[in-house]
Amino acid sequence: MPKQKEDLRVLRTRKLLYSTLITLLQKQSIEDLSVVGICDMAMVHRTTFYAYFEDKYHLLTCLVEEIKHNELEKLDKNMNELNLKDFCRAAALTILNYIAEHEDIIRKIFENNNNEKVMSVIRTSLERSIKDMVHAENKQIGYKLPVYIISTFFTGGIYNVFYFWLSNPEIHVTRIKWMEYIDIILNDDLYTQIN
Repeated sequence: MPKQKEDLRVLRTRKLLYSTLITLLQKQSIEDLSVVGICDMAMVHRTTFYAYFEDKYHLLTCLVEEIKHNELEKLDKNMNELNLKDFCRAAALTILNYIAEHEDIIRKIFENNNNEKVMSVIRTSLERSIKDMVHAENKQIGYKLPVYIISTFFTGGIYNVFYFWLSNPEIHVTRIKWMEYIDIILNDDLYTQIN
């Protein structure tokens, strides 16, 4: 019985720290944040923070991984049966939906944290998921190229499309239109017929 309570306390503490980080990132860059400031706002002792996280960047990494895990969990339970293109399409749609649902918050965080450190955490998380998918598919069908080339290519494409979207709010493109663009690219249907 005490084990379950401890687990709930750990989950509640992590959730509180994640929520606090999201709130603070909307107002300032991660470089300007301190662990003391995060802990004070979350009303969590620093020793408790350090029991779970190495530093504020580790907190950010865990937050991104938690969001990714929760969002990918919403996808079809048969994700292991998807091929790479279908997985990339599903991942892109998941990201689009998440951004659309939380656009104001994400845009504020992006405005304050459009820097290499934060963007690298997001890119690395995405790349890890795509690399896992490529590894799994490579075992079944075998690719002509090394896994790291394929995963880097797809990660770069998906990541940079969303980076572009967030960097250019004046360009109004709907989620549906973005998915059409991504489908055209993934299906190698870039060229129009000239008669």
